[in-house]
Order: sequence, then C-alpha cells, then structure tokens
Amino acid sequence: MLALLDVPWASSLLLELLVFAAAVAVIFIILKAGKFLFKAVFGIIANSLLGIVIIFLANSVFSMGLGYTLETLLPTAIFGVPGIGTILLLKVLGVPV
Repeated sequence: MLALLDVPWASSLLLELLVFAAAVAVIFIILKAGKFLFKAVFGIIANSLLGIVIIFLANSVFSMGLGYTLETLLPTAIFGVPGIGTILLLKVLGVPV
C-alpha cells in the first residue's frame, strides 16, 4: 500500500475515492433521516385532518353540538383521532366541552 502512495496519481485517486465514498454515505444518511421525518410529519397531519373530519361528521350526522373552538381544535390538532375520541367521550358523559 505504501508503494502505491508513492505514485502521484494513485494518491489523488485514492483520496478522490475516499471523498466520493464519504459523500455517498452522507447522502444516504440524509435521505434516511428525511424519509423518517416525512413519514412522521405526514402521519401527524393525516391524523389531525381525520380528527377534524370526525368533528364535522359528529356535528352534522349526530348533532353533537361540538364547536370549532380552541378547546376542541387544539387537542384534535395535537393528538388527532384519540383527542377527538376523548372529547366525544366527555361530551357523551355530560361533561361540558
């Protein structure tokens, strides 16, 4: 290996290969992290939108009387379907929401 480094073009080729391998590794890591973040953000947005649709359906189909207020939209936006499920359970049990 040391004899290979004595040739001027070989050391620059080896350096270029190492830089290329490092760049490929960094791009791979960034893409994996981006894919994870995309899936997480998409899941949160989809869950929140589904919760808002459930509020709309609860109001229009079952006449639950849930208002589009901060008290109902904030848990729905943060927790999604479990948040609106909790709000609906409280409403059915008679707790003013």
